[in-house]
Amino acid sequence: MLAAGNRLLARSAAPNMLAVVDIVYTWVDGRSAGYPDQLTRHAEGPRDLNRERYGDELELLRYSLRSLHKHLRCPYRYIHIVTQRPQVPAWLDLGHPRIRLVHHDQIFENPEHLPTFSSNAIELSLHRIPELADRFVYLNDDFILGREVDERDLCDDRGGPRYAPGDDANAHIPHLIVREHIERMIAWRPEVFAELLRQRFRRSSYYPLDEGYKDFLIAQGEGSAFPPRFVPRHRLVWRIGENAETDWAPLDAFIEATLGTNIGRSRLWLWLTRAVLTYCRWSRPKFICLNDDLGATPDPRHLDLVRRHLDKSFPVPSPYERRQERGGDAHTR
Repeated sequence: MLAAGNRLLARSAAPNMLAVVDIVYTWVDGRSAGYPDQLTRHAEGPRDLNRERYGDELELLRYSLRSLHKHLRCPYRYIHIVTQRPQVPAWLDLGHPRIRLVHHDQIFENPEHLPTFSSNAIELSLHRIPELADRFVYLNDDFILGREVDERDLCDDRGGPRYAPGDDANAHIPHLIVREHIERMIAWRPEVFAELLRQRFRRSSYYPLDEGYKDFLIAQGEGSAFPPRFVPRHRLVWRIGENAETDWAPLDAFIEATLGTNIGRSRLWLWLTRAVLTYCRWSRPKFICLNDDLGATPDPRHLDLVRRHLDKSFPVPSPYERRQERGGDAHTR
């Protein structure tokens, strides 16, 4: 597979496109020992205790890695999983030669900014991951690859990062990021990003990496927007949840599926969630983002429904799961 990925790279990208690319995930388990107490100790209000930001009941990272192994057609070296010390997914095979577990205290320059519960601050520190490749693909743990993805879905013909013209799509798709761009981006708007690094929790006025990086690329004349065929004027974005919004988007781009509802255990919402998941399997978009809007106490029926969908879509464990979980003995790929 690595050889096939290198052939694709040579055919579609310019010679300055580096062959060495890493994968970076951010992940957290809000149920781990001591984490809820830590949240409570530092929280400034109820919004900082939102379970939907820290929940891991669905183990979405496991299925994201399965989709990555199944569908990514680019060569990659390591998979860095960034989390708070001492957390580690119980099912993850730390002995796999591709897996690198990275804790926040390894990447934050100022220890006074820790502990942090802000995804913005963590993302702004990713370029400090030890031994990180000069280019990396960044994914949230709720990103799923719905079908084959190659370098043409991540970079332009010159090897530059791609971005969607609007903001909504950028927040829900993987991104190719040039490591030194992050340092330059922080220097480009130092006051904004310095404030984000200081914040322990994500605020309503936040400036996420996907938005800031897109603005930086445009301002510096680097990278390029996706062609119209990828992000046309109308998008299909399903949001089943608090606001019950339904917009239209392209089948070959992405689907944002917000799971659950905050208005109670309505059978209608359960049916709509099932319909959205069925649509995801039928349409097979390249990128799927499964947003958690399951509330403070997730409905067990929603959890079961999503788990069954994920197990049906990705029944084969990835090589990055512990041996007893995947029933094999040797590391592959």
